Amino acid sequence: MRCLSHAILACLLAAAGGCAKKPDIRQSMVDDLLRARKTLQPIAPLTTTYGDFPPEEAYAVQAAVTARLARGTDRAAGYKIAGASPAARQAWGLTEPIYGALLASMETPEGGSAQPGTFCALAVEAEIAFVVARDVDRPLASVAELKPYVRSVHVALDLADNRFQGEPKAADRIADAAGAGRYVLGKPLDPRRVDVDRLVATLKHQGKVVYRGQP
Repeated sequence: MRCLSHAILACLLAAAGGCAKKPDIRQSMVDDLLRARKTLQPIAPLTTTYGDFPPEEAYAVQAAVTARLARGTDRAAGYKIAGASPAARQAWGLTEPIYGALLASMETPEGGSAQPGTFCALAVEAEIAFVVARDVDRPLASVAELKPYVRSVHVALDLADNRFQGEPKAADRIADAAGAGRYVLGKPLDPRRVDVDRLVATLKHQGKVVYRGQP
């Protein structure tokens, strides 16, 4: 089962191959990111420690981190998309949307809990998620083209984590899976009967509404 952010409609990215960094440097970057996840201590941006590197190398680092995290009984479950809107891209210093892998162990059941102390710097965002029934094997230009691939639509929460100190660059964010931390899927909705552009999410903190609007 794959969970895809609503922003996949804006950009279905494919990680390109390439090796802009030497293998030992790539491994050091992977080790740094894994250490930040384990110790919950933010690290300096990789671009600060190792110098700038291109998106294809950042995705290679992300893939290596995901493979290490998925060892044993865990598995890749889907992807999150970041920077789908111009405002988000400007805030993150991106020129195009990026994606980050989600693992099955990152899912928090609806009605469950996630402790802030298990994140370096927790950020909660309302999203729309898709659970797809089969692989998306070509670029899609509209909601209508996406619907045959979709099993269910969900209002969701992205419990993102910022594992960097200072101001990370786009390559840093890509390498760290766009801040993937945990996610929550709401009740499944029939994609044939729901208008995703009219879905509304309400986010409360201690009973007080802190956000209401489109995910």
